[in-house]
Amino acid sequence: MKCPNPLLFLVIIVSFLTACAISKDSIGSLETCRSLVDKSENNKAIECYTKEVNTNPELAQAYIVRGVLFEEQGSFDKAIEDYGKALQIEKDQSKITSLFGMRAAAYAQSKNYSRAVEDFTNAISRGDKESDTFDLRGFSYAMLGDSDHAIADYIQAISASPDNAEAYAHLGNEYAKKEDYNKAIAEYDKAIKLVPDDASYYFNRGLAYAKKKDFDLAIRDLEQALTFNPNFGIAKELLEKVKTSELLHERLDFSTQPQVTQ
Repeated sequence: MKCPNPLLFLVIIVSFLTACAISKDSIGSLETCRSLVDKSENNKAIECYTKEVNTNPELAQAYIVRGVLFEEQGSFDKAIEDYGKALQIEKDQSKITSLFGMRAAAYAQSKNYSRAVEDFTNAISRGDKESDTFDLRGFSYAMLGDSDHAIADYIQAISASPDNAEAYAHLGNEYAKKEDYNKAIAEYDKAIKLVPDDASYYFNRGLAYAKKKDFDLAIRDLEQALTFNPNFGIAKELLEKVKTSELLHERLDFSTQPQVTQ
């Protein structure tokens, strides 16, 4: 899964800081903490925000930014805890909606997909109609084995943003799982048209062609995947099988994320 960079949520936090009525001293202290974030001194920033919440436990903004920083470090449980504390404090309904989405993404990153679905659903019910929200809830449903709900969410994500390549790829994966390879390939085509240099899209389309025994097209796509990511191990393995016409009939992973980082 390609989740949004959590530091992008700092844009949201800026609006939190400007909209909330907090003391001048608190604003000054928070600006000191933010300056550490701007300098990418995240550990010091976490210490700074920790001092702020210890001094003023009602500072939702401090919990939010600290949660984002924890998430950036991969400390998803700590991020989830901070978002939860902010949800208990925050009164503005639009900000609560954003917080549900942020916590949902952290749950998804920590592979707690049932809680991710719950929080994404809360965000959507509160008016969050963003394409990525539907896409990420769809991914969470998919990881829970609920393909029908996943497909419905991916279609909704595409409707909200027809240029969301990841949603097309995810939708293709679900069709592939159902062994509807023609539909899967059609969705991968759309993803590749939007993002023509993503190795995982070529791998997944190549795998769908291989399952159809269209080996020439499978070889073309798998070689293209390896052009973009030479260390894509599973693509190398599949390419060797296809080239020797010894494709195994075992179920292979239709993950949209390569096994090796590009």
